[in-house]
Amino acid sequence: NKTVQYESTPLVGDVQRFRRALVIANEGWVISTRLTQMWVRHKLLENGYTQVYESYMTWDYDPGPGSISQPINQGLSWVSYRGFGSHDSWSGPYFDSGLVASLTNEDNLPVITSMVCGGGAFDELDSDPCFGEVWVRMGSPNNLKGAVAFIGPSEIDTHTRWNNLLDGAWYEGLFDEGLRTTGQLLLFSKMRLYRNYPNLWNPGGSNQESVWFYFHTYNILGDPALEVRAEVPRTLQVTHPAALPAGATHMPVNVLDEFGDPVAGAHVVLTSGGDSLLAQAVTREDGDADILFPQPVTAAEVEVTVSRPDVAPYMADLGATSDAGVLLDDFVMLEDDSDPATDGDGFLNPGELALPRARFMAQGADFDDLEVTVSLPDGGGEVVTSREVLGTLAEGDTAGLSVPRIRLADTLEDGEPVTLLFTLRSGDEEETHGVNFAGVRAPRLRVENLSFDGDWLPGTTRELTITLANDNTVLAAGTVSGLLTTPDPMVTLTDAQASWTGLGAGDSRQSDDPFVLALDGDAYPGRVVPLTLTLTTADGAVQTRELSLAADGVSVNVPTGPAGPGYYLYEDI
Repeated sequence: NKTVQYESTPLVGDVQRFRRALVIANEGWVISTRLTQMWVRHKLLENGYTQVYESYMTWDYDPGPGSISQPINQGLSWVSYRGFGSHDSWSGPYFDSGLVASLTNEDNLPVITSMVCGGGAFDELDSDPCFGEVWVRMGSPNNLKGAVAFIGPSEIDTHTRWNNLLDGAWYEGLFDEGLRTTGQLLLFSKMRLYRNYPNLWNPGGSNQESVWFYFHTYNILGDPALEVRAEVPRTLQVTHPAALPAGATHMPVNVLDEFGDPVAGAHVVLTSGGDSLLAQAVTREDGDADILFPQPVTAAEVEVTVSRPDVAPYMADLGATSDAGVLLDDFVMLEDDSDPATDGDGFLNPGELALPRARFMAQGADFDDLEVTVSLPDGGGEVVTSREVLGTLAEGDTAGLSVPRIRLADTLEDGEPVTLLFTLRSGDEEETHGVNFAGVRAPRLRVENLSFDGDWLPGTTRELTITLANDNTVLAAGTVSGLLTTPDPMVTLTDAQASWTGLGAGDSRQSDDPFVLALDGDAYPGRVVPLTLTLTTADGAVQTRELSLAADGVSVNVPTGPAGPGYYLYEDI
């Protein structure tokens, strides 16, 4: 399977292929095809590629099919074509399905972006298999050749200006947006097309006038979930237990790159039997991940896979699960009724003191001087009392925690999970258990409406009334106070505070008094102002909502923006 080989064993073959690419254009009838490929080549080179081959055909020069086959046979990771094509070929330099079948690029599979007529016509009976299908079907399981994926249209009639944009957008998405699957990249390219021609959606329209046409004709021959590569894959150093204890609910993992630096955003997946998912997690900035199993592990063998874009995945088998260990037998989290912040409503609310009541059972052995430490690896509160000594736990006996306490963060949202880790030590032995507690209950505050008392034009001061809703139909918010802030130097908040009295469960109401905002006279109409609304409920829960407002007075004579690093655009009228 080409997809499996490409993703799981990228270091097979010539790894330097991930620094090489090929751009091809036929500019015999239009020069923009070559200009597009020159832009793609520049994008590749500025992102670490060391060799980007070029094959350009003009009205009086044909570099021949060797200018395509030779670089591919040497090994490269991307092939980009702009020019003219058919169901079974590129028309210049001419390269057809027969020439694809003669390629010898064993285990060095590129991705083909063929933004030109016809190559993806998988339902064309007169050319079966079509050009793109030949690329992805090439080779055998033990001798993979051709391409791992082919992107192109199923329609023979596509047009230059649309194809140029789709090709450039693909590599923009790859390098500027960090997109890493073929499905993401093709959708990004199509959305770029739509954003450039927003008034030309035209359902059922032709290749000359319809974005809809290109949404429906461009397709992926291959796996849309294929995780493509944009650099030489780095190797990983992964630290984890060699085996899991009986009834494990947690496994710590640390991921470093080949230089010993932490790898954030790596996906850690544990399976049994190769296809039965047990648990998964994503590494934090320090490279650590805490794998929490929804059910205690009973499988005899467990596989661990660690992957991330642009790395070679790590795969290992854990040893057989041991018979002896301390099981997490039960867990509940309760309100501490003795704490002044506890309202006794039967719910654990943000800011309250919680009692993590975990019960443990010894299995397969006795455990002497058993000590338990509670921690919160992902935050969500503060551990006020973390440690308790349970003493000797004989095989089959149970013991529960009564000492540890946790102060829940006042910023927790309704249902937001809090990860608890229990580290158990007995002599030189140590194991951990983990729980994802999702029982925190809070109002669900939502900004329902924003309304000025008049046009908010440059140089004016206006009152802003905000309607606030509580989408929690069980828990009331009470009187809510709000503080409005903005980083925009063009806006002065002359009254930044407001309140909502008696906001009940499932209720909504306008602020008792308005906020007051002054817009500088030098601001332009249409200026988008970011705002942060910090809300505090009657019970002390704190929730933050990000908002934006646009200044009134927009016309064709004012700029659009900011875009990117701070550009503003004027319409040419």
